[in-house]
Amino acid sequence: MLIAAREGSCETFKALPANEGVTLNDELGVVIRSSVTANRVRLTNEPCFARRAVGLIQTRLIRLLSNHFLKTNRMRMILKWTLRGLFGLILVICLYIGNLFSDRPLSLNHFLAKELLTQLFESPEVMTSVGLFDDFNWLTQHNDKLSLGSEEEALSRHTATLKRRDVLTTFEKASLSPDEQITLAIAEFDVNNTIDSFEQFRYHNFPFNQIGGAHLNLVEFMTDLHPINTEQQAWDFIRRVEQFDEVSEARLNWLQRQAKLGIYPPDFVFGHVIRQLSELIQLEDHPITTMFSQKTNELDLTAAQQDALQSALATAMSEHLVPGFNRLLKHFEDTRPLANPHDGAWALPNGAAYYAHRLKIYTTTDQTAEDIHQTGLEEVARIESRMLEILTRLGYDGNQSVGALMNAL
Repeated sequence: MLIAAREGSCETFKALPANEGVTLNDELGVVIRSSVTANRVRLTNEPCFARRAVGLIQTRLIRLLSNHFLKTNRMRMILKWTLRGLFGLILVICLYIGNLFSDRPLSLNHFLAKELLTQLFESPEVMTSVGLFDDFNWLTQHNDKLSLGSEEEALSRHTATLKRRDVLTTFEKASLSPDEQITLAIAEFDVNNTIDSFEQFRYHNFPFNQIGGAHLNLVEFMTDLHPINTEQQAWDFIRRVEQFDEVSEARLNWLQRQAKLGIYPPDFVFGHVIRQLSELIQLEDHPITTMFSQKTNELDLTAAQQDALQSALATAMSEHLVPGFNRLLKHFEDTRPLANPHDGAWALPNGAAYYAHRLKIYTTTDQTAEDIHQTGLEEVARIESRMLEILTRLGYDGNQSVGALMNAL
């Protein structure tokens, strides 16, 4: 006996042993194949099996495609948010840099940092002194330049200082933290003193003197600060020496403008500066050439490269350093008869106001010279009294002065 399923059913047929390959329903086209195993017949509906196999394949394919789609969609989402985050970060950085280098950054500290960086990059000597930009000279191009100190540069710096003062006034103290209020007060104090120095006492100092004169500073900068670690830096050194005559000419123009105001240094300054300039135009055993030879000898250069450098430096010294320093020397020799017979700042035009201005800068107060002098006397008396008290307690004669007791020690 055979038990047949309905058309389209995927049930397993069970029957008693029967002939193999019996057709149950020709109209339905259902063919039952039997396999006999231990009096048990397993019947399979072939069209139903095919449909089941196709359905299984379709299900697995749909799952595979769904998983791929989900993974792809997830990757797209990750990529989208990554790009959004990167764009946001770039936008924040651009806004920060734009704010930092705008005319008026939102933060006081940002503004002062910007001004510091601006002043740093305006001076090739300072950039070299800092030493952080030596490897980036290909970009900054500072290592073969010198500040000329021209009238145009001075006026440009003054204009920038006026602008800086105007920006500082836009920061409301009430909106600043206590530390920022102190910072603002210091910045305003400094910028106002700088403006007063330029507008009222621009020619009251002596850039050529026996201790830190412009001529000495220029030579010391070259010997002590300019790096010579590569052949290119050696050539940069020579390019700077080739600018000595331009720098000297700019300094000479400044001295001539000062002379028109009747301002000259004291005679003892003339003596030292004339002697120093006279020595610096003597090329034998010159500190610049001596140092240059020492540093270039430490480089891995061929004899031809060394000769080229030494020859170029010798030419720069004779054609640029010597003529420039000679013009300065002649100026001091010619104007020495006009030297100020007095050494104090009081002897300068408007000397009392200049002295008060310098006191304000060095003491950060508005105290007069007499006030400061009196404070000094009081402090000396207080310290001597305390010293005498201690010395007397130790058995020394209290009737003697502190100076005498200290000498006895």
